[in-house]
Amino acid sequence: MTSELDPRAQHGFTLIELLVVILLIGILSAIALPALLGQSAKARDGIAKSDVRTVVSAMEGCYTEVNRYDTCPGPDSGVPLGTGVGQVEVNGLGDTYVLVARSVSGNSFTVTKRADQTLVRTCSDAGSTQGGCVGGVW
Repeated sequence: MTSELDPRAQHGFTLIELLVVILLIGILSAIALPALLGQSAKARDGIAKSDVRTVVSAMEGCYTEVNRYDTCPGPDSGVPLGTGVGQVEVNGLGDTYVLVARSVSGNSFTVTKRADQTLVRTCSDAGSTQGGCVGGVW
């Protein structure tokens, strides 16, 4: 007969109890991981959308000074400009422009200024379908 004060008494979890806990943690992880990955894609796409909106503001501000989009925006737009991932590509031509923001998630977001002065926003979900592009518009 062993008592609680007996140094030979064994306390702890059985192997089955540990396996059940590990199994439950695995099931919860399998449920939560896709939701977490979808949120990170949305966040990356949100950065690209914000960058392209910032460049739209810079383009319009520049246009008020030079009456053309060709030389816009200036180098101090505050957004990384270029054709790479995480950058905004600028194509200005007279009274129109096309801006393309490439998200780290692989999606791209485009703003087109037409000759009739309307803005059209389109997107491509070539990267993550869980990001911020739904049905080709944003």
